[in-house]
Amino acid sequence: MEIFLDTSFLVSLLIETKKSDKAINYFERAEHRFVTSVSVFEETLYTGVRLLADEKLKIRGRYHLQDYIKKKGYTFAKDFLANLYTLSNIIDYSA
Repeated sequence: MEIFLDTSFLVSLLIETKKSDKAINYFERAEHRFVTSVSVFEETLYTGVRLLADEKLKIRGRYHLQDYIKKKGYTFAKDFLANLYTLSNIIDYSA
């Protein structure tokens, strides 16, 4: 059986949220094949970067975040990006 993972589940795996413990526990115990789509992966990237920018940098606006990234890069989210990359190698992508 395949389990399709959505953005909220993936974000909960990668960033501490109220649902992180449940998501991690399910992910570790499940014996199913996990799948997602490229668009969900892209949404997870965007959502995670936005959440971390808000939390760590107090940047809420999209344009302010774009300016910050142009000037200073993604260093504020490097752990998240590394974990997302690792996760992308574990999960299959459906059509």
